Amino acid sequence: MDPTNPESFNHRTELLSTGKRYHFVDQIPESYNPETTPTLLCIHGFPDLWYAWRFAIVPWVNKCGWRVVVPDMLGYGGTDKPEKLEEYSFKSLCADMSALLDLIGVKRAVIIGHDWGSFMSWRFALWYPKKTLALITLSVPFDPPKTKHLPLQEVVERLPNLKYQLYFNDPSSTQDANENIPNFLAGLHRFQVATNPTQSTDPKTRFIQTEHPISESYMTPTEFDYYVKNFTQGGMNGPLNYYRTRDINFKEEFEAKLSSYIPASIPILFIYGDKDRTCARSSVERSLEYAPQMRVFELFDVGHWIPVQASETLSAAVAEFVRTTLRNSTEAKL
Repeated sequence: MDPTNPESFNHRTELLSTGKRYHFVDQIPESYNPETTPTLLCIHGFPDLWYAWRFAIVPWVNKCGWRVVVPDMLGYGGTDKPEKLEEYSFKSLCADMSALLDLIGVKRAVIIGHDWGSFMSWRFALWYPKKTLALITLSVPFDPPKTKHLPLQEVVERLPNLKYQLYFNDPSSTQDANENIPNFLAGLHRFQVATNPTQSTDPKTRFIQTEHPISESYMTPTEFDYYVKNFTQGGMNGPLNYYRTRDINFKEEFEAKLSSYIPASIPILFIYGDKDRTCARSSVERSLEYAPQMRVFELFDVGHWIPVQASETLSAAVAEFVRTTLRNSTEAKL
């Protein structure tokens, strides 16, 4: 495995029992034993790919001896890109991940997510607690299911740093993004990496109409080209649909009476960067009300893209947490 060469990983594309075809990387260590080897299911965010985890996969497989499964999420990369919005609800996406674990013969996994992948990982622990060995989330703290629907506009009024979501929720953003893939990707990554990036209060201007050079210390031209190629081929409608399912998610979770509390039996590690402008400390503290067992690890001088910006620290923190969890937990049967 070479993080600079996407083709050096073990790629699979399989039809799940949910009827969707997923592309994923499946790295199995030499000493793999299905009865004793932990499996990590890594879920990327927006706008990302399985490739977000490229630096972490290698040590988790080679040094820790774990199986690491990393899908392109629905709408991304080599995975199906359905038009129907309901397919992108968290209930539906979690069902896909459950089906993926069934496909590869894993009963319980360590679920790790970043960005939207974090949000979905939290939900997976609620929809499928018996399949969740442990939970690791990056950058996005727990936002419990609501008993009353809160429109996105009201959310943004309370949390102005999420104003960009109003733009992504608008279907017109798909065409804007598709016509400006390099700028759009660079704008989103640059926005979260720079300490004081040039900002516009208008998300379209910020992400679409402004050029954003990416530092090679963060992402090389070859790596960036891999992203541009994938999103140029697949388009941005699927990825942006994650911002358009708020009403559907509320309805499904309300009807299911989904719990607001993560089961106490599930160990949790939350990691965030102190420079991440989308992660408010108040939100982290609020998460502890609903998941008091959560350990919090703050990274200093790190922004939103933890798997790339702090890959070595992330790999080590996850390794320590998983080993401790398996050693201490009476629930930790695979």
